[in-house]
Amino acid sequence: MRRVRAAQVAELVDALVSGTSGRKALKVRVFSWAPIAAGMRGPADMWHCIRIPLRGGAMANEFPPPILYRNDLPADIDLGSVIAVDTETMGLNPHRDRLCLVQLCSGDGQAHLVQLVDGYDAPNLKALLADPNRLKLFHFARFDIAAIKAYLGIVTTPVYCTKIASRLVRTFTDRHGLKDLVRDLVGVEISKQQQSSDWGAETLTPEQLKYAASDVLYLHAMRAKLDEMLAREGRVAYAQACFDFLPTRASLDLAGWDMAANRQSDDQDTKGDGTQDRLRHLSTGRRLAAYAPSYSIRVRQLRIVLPLVAIFTVAIVILWPKIRAEFHHPTETSQEERQAKMVNGRFVGSDAHGRPYTITYDSALQPPQGGPIDMVNPIAELTLENGRWLAVKAEKARYDQQAGTIDLSGNVELFHDAGYRFMTQIAHVEINKNLIWGERFVSGRGPKGEVQGRGFRVINNGDAVVVTGPARLLMRPDAAQMAEPTEVASKPEEVFKKKR
Repeated sequence: MRRVRAAQVAELVDALVSGTSGRKALKVRVFSWAPIAAGMRGPADMWHCIRIPLRGGAMANEFPPPILYRNDLPADIDLGSVIAVDTETMGLNPHRDRLCLVQLCSGDGQAHLVQLVDGYDAPNLKALLADPNRLKLFHFARFDIAAIKAYLGIVTTPVYCTKIASRLVRTFTDRHGLKDLVRDLVGVEISKQQQSSDWGAETLTPEQLKYAASDVLYLHAMRAKLDEMLAREGRVAYAQACFDFLPTRASLDLAGWDMAANRQSDDQDTKGDGTQDRLRHLSTGRRLAAYAPSYSIRVRQLRIVLPLVAIFTVAIVILWPKIRAEFHHPTETSQEERQAKMVNGRFVGSDAHGRPYTITYDSALQPPQGGPIDMVNPIAELTLENGRWLAVKAEKARYDQQAGTIDLSGNVELFHDAGYRFMTQIAHVEINKNLIWGERFVSGRGPKGEVQGRGFRVINNGDAVVVTGPARLLMRPDAAQMAEPTEVASKPEEVFKKKR
């Protein structure tokens, strides 16, 4: 890092703004020796980091270290009209776990942390949080508002909750935790490793301070993104109604009405960020106080029942082989269980004259002793004596490899490489004779017209297809001028595209 004078910094900034500098960004660190804040014990190094990007460049996610105050904010501090707020407590039950830290940010990248060490007489902090002319931004405001009311004795209003806004507009996901929102909306990865740490310690570690600051540094940017989505989806009024109800919802939690304790959707929505645990503990103190006698009785009962259940389970595990041998009688397996099942297979062979053929299928069953194979969604491709080929597909087929026959059924389609396609319900293939025939209603079409009949037969090694009557033929007027077929595939596998 090079030290420069103020005049040199000004010249570099002017060059960046005018676009004449070859640099992408200018990073300046200003060092000063002064107390961190009012109420702190002695001076410390305080540095500020400024990053000035070139036009079109992305601002780096660098912020000055948080300013830590003890017990209250300075009287002359001004954090603007929209303030990001978060809290850290000793646990998740506000009736038991005290409020330790309140984090604030005005949106300028500077976090202000108030460590409550010597009680909760913090008039400046209370006045700011209760000021009706300042909007307070939270993530999961329900818990923070309850903790603030329980220990500072004030109702925080007006408020905005990024978690509620996310659930109203980001319905394409069930991930609404702070880490997920910062990543998805701001493009920054934050760490939650210090979430469960000792916030009641006399001296907080640098890692704790950095973690606490990250909870408020991105709320303004998240709110801007979420407001755009709320306006786009027409849900601004719904969001505002939810925000207005939050102080009342927090008061109900403190009074013992935990209406979300058994909601399965909250379990899925808050997985990973501890929100469901916070919901469950908000009214734990009042509930246990009201039901202490029955709670003690249930505990005593469980102390007897659980060991008995454990003993019974171990006994079952030990004796299970003998019990199974006593009551289990082998039954004859079904024919389908005894058959060998093949999936996504292919048969490749040649007929009596050496002409190759291929059969593919989705699944097939064959008896252990051999015999015909039952296939699902088969496609047979046969090469004829004159070098031409035929392709046949159906829903089901029985393939007898020894006899060289294939019996097809269910939406049978036959395609000739000359461009002719025939549809019927049942067809038979005699591989060694290059013969394909059927005796059910058949319809076909090709380059020169359409035909229907009671049956069909492919003869002369595929050079001719005979449709048996009564038959109906529709010729196309321009068939004589057609030099090439209108539908020709270069390879058999291009005819039918199977979905496996």
